[in-house]
Amino acid sequence: MKTHITNFLIILLLLFVFSLTEAHAEIILPKIFGDNMVLQRDKKVIIWGRATTKGEKVVVRIAGQTHRTRAEVDSTWRVELKPTPFNGENYILEINGENKISFRNVIFGDIWVCSGQNNMDMPLSKSENGQRELLKAEFPMIRLFTMKRKYSTKPQQDAESENGWQFCDIETASHFSAVGYYFAKDIFSQTRVPIGLIQATHNGSKIESWLSADVLRTFPELKEKVETIESHPNYLAEKKQEFEDINVKKWFDRLESLDEGFRDSAGAGWESPGLNTKDWSEMYQPHVWSAKGHELADYSGSVWFRKKFVVPPFFKNRDLVLSMGALHDYDFTYINGKKVGQTYIAETNRQYRIPKEYLKEGENEVVVFSIHFGGEGGFSGIADQMYIRSADKEDPIRYSLAGNWKFKVGFQLLDSKNIPTYPVFRGERNEPTLLYNAMIAPLHKFAIRGFLWSQGEANVGMGKSRQYQAYFQTLIQDWREKWQQAGVIEDLPFLFAQLSGYGKISKTPSESMWAELREVQAVTSKMKNVAMISTLDLSEGENMFFKNKHEVGRRMASQALRLCYERKNTIFTGPILESPPIFEGNKVKLTFKMAGNGLITKQQHGFLEGFAVAEENGKFQWAKAEITGYNTVVVSHPEMKNPVYVRYAWGDNPAASLSNKDGFPAQPFRTDNKYYIPPPASSATAPVDE
Repeated sequence: MKTHITNFLIILLLLFVFSLTEAHAEIILPKIFGDNMVLQRDKKVIIWGRATTKGEKVVVRIAGQTHRTRAEVDSTWRVELKPTPFNGENYILEINGENKISFRNVIFGDIWVCSGQNNMDMPLSKSENGQRELLKAEFPMIRLFTMKRKYSTKPQQDAESENGWQFCDIETASHFSAVGYYFAKDIFSQTRVPIGLIQATHNGSKIESWLSADVLRTFPELKEKVETIESHPNYLAEKKQEFEDINVKKWFDRLESLDEGFRDSAGAGWESPGLNTKDWSEMYQPHVWSAKGHELADYSGSVWFRKKFVVPPFFKNRDLVLSMGALHDYDFTYINGKKVGQTYIAETNRQYRIPKEYLKEGENEVVVFSIHFGGEGGFSGIADQMYIRSADKEDPIRYSLAGNWKFKVGFQLLDSKNIPTYPVFRGERNEPTLLYNAMIAPLHKFAIRGFLWSQGEANVGMGKSRQYQAYFQTLIQDWREKWQQAGVIEDLPFLFAQLSGYGKISKTPSESMWAELREVQAVTSKMKNVAMISTLDLSEGENMFFKNKHEVGRRMASQALRLCYERKNTIFTGPILESPPIFEGNKVKLTFKMAGNGLITKQQHGFLEGFAVAEENGKFQWAKAEITGYNTVVVSHPEMKNPVYVRYAWGDNPAASLSNKDGFPAQPFRTDNKYYIPPPASSATAPVDE
């Protein structure tokens, strides 16, 4: 009898557990799906996700379509929507399993992935006239999705974003890629097709980090490193530790040689609790010292701040959070002599966790060592930002630290070069595959219209241009193939910006690593469905990352209108040399295609700059150049009888003035190139519109 009762209870228990499992079974979608999103029009669209139980039924409904499937053995599921045109409607995407998920304001349009480094990364608010543009940035038919800056040694399945899909407006556009914004605005204004932009960018990133392990293994110089990264989940942490062990120690050694607070004669640094502070001054905080009359006005260097406090009874035996608002420029912050945080960026709100073990009964002391590089100095936030609180986010109680703080000057910087920038590890943006794995791989199944790309500055270097060409062409092919595996069958359009000028304008013709990289970018633009825009005329000299992003977006939009929106009569690029030049004695006749409505010079005095010629010895000299017809330029040099080579806009930051009347600059070129490498054989060359 006991056995029967026991078996009966076991069965009841199993049924109960089973019922709980069923009740909590649910479907889960990647974060790329959400309210306000754009789905790619006129193409097969994949909706995919996971289920917490295999075999779970999944029903997807949108725009009159209903699709049914079941979760596979690995709990994944997917359905394919039929191609759907844009018709002006917003839809609800409904996914039903054991649970129900609904996404509202879903629209069909064109999705472009914006990727690369700083010139694509720059937000609208920091671009030229960006603040003025934000006042009219209300476009509900343009939707924005920003990928979190993340890194991974393995390809990730889910896209990470702070806020998901958002309508384009004054607030969301402020932080979004300026190039992407202007591109979408131009496309939408001319086609009325809704545009979705996915920003996956990282400042300072090398192209190697945007390539997948699949293709990087084919490069002998990277094969071993890629395999090491794949087999070491803690690779990045180990590289960072190795970097800091070497470089941070050197930085601190230099700091200690300058600052008395790190080498106090009494043997205790100024971060130590209980320090004799009779010779320290007082200053109310928060407060900045830029104002005239302040004792630290115009001061650059280090300053030590300290304040004593007693932990309130309701915070005892708890981890706390120290908040100090913004601070100029670097800081190292201590509680009772133990470091709790450090930051190397001005105007960043400081919030550091204080382990309860660092605190004691009675008086505690916070010490902030700061280094200031000019302009405003000190704590620049507001009083409400200076406090301690419980590390429990739900606890609203704050204990204010605003008020009088003691301070003492450490060392003065008469020349900011006396102390170099703090050595921040940047390997995550340079190491192979890490950005691709975290920011591109999760998007492969999501149907898109094409790519916008601006990158290359981080790869400029002696002898690196041919290597960059191989990487760049491989990246374009690989990204396309990854989306093809998910069902996007065509060669997706790839639009990119050629490097702008950087540095001082050279007084004499010279070799240039920047020009070499521009050259291989031009070669890459010959791949099928690939288009390049020139940005040479937008250069800001010593500022590598120019602010005129409106023109970049306009030029990319012109290329997209030709490739994707059947605007075949649109002028979409500047003059391009038609080979070969015609040599007639001491003159060289150059003929250009894409002259548009005719050639002009942008030089204010009306003559052409940037042309150089050379004889067989290869020694280039600046040449006289004249526009002689609708699409022709004649170049000559009075001391050269038989020039055989000609260059235009060849240099780090060349004086380049040739343009067409449609506002597009001529592409740089040289006729003495011995290293031309054609695009990969597997990629057909696109016809160039005359």
